[in-house]
Amino acid sequence: MTKVTLSIVAQAIGSASRISMANTLAHHTAYIKADTDVRGEMRAEYLTGYIMGVAKLSEAKAQVVLETPRAERDDAGQAAYYAATASFSYHIIRPVKGVAKGSGDIVEAAMRLVAKMTPAQKRKLTRLMAE
Repeated sequence: MTKVTLSIVAQAIGSASRISMANTLAHHTAYIKADTDVRGEMRAEYLTGYIMGVAKLSEAKAQVVLETPRAERDDAGQAAYYAATASFSYHIIRPVKGVAKGSGDIVEAAMRLVAKMTPAQKRKLTRLMAE
């Protein structure tokens, strides 16, 4: 019998994560460019599909999990919901560190960060941008 070590499990998960990040890049790009209504539709589609996969539920039952208020969900439904929202954030939203949620345009956020830089940091950034 082969022993499955933690390292082997971590490598498999890491490999799957790398592949899934590459496969969701187009969806991330679409999400960034989408308006609020389309983003909501994308979120609902992703969460439904994720819950179907992680909890082995039909689409109708996965939608029931989503429509059930948090206080009324069973533990398994709540765990599936939390996992789905975390996965959606990681794979589709891909939040930028240092940019507050709801801060608006990412370029404006970058400009605010540049304004806080020291002259040495600005020179370094300029060199990096020229490469």
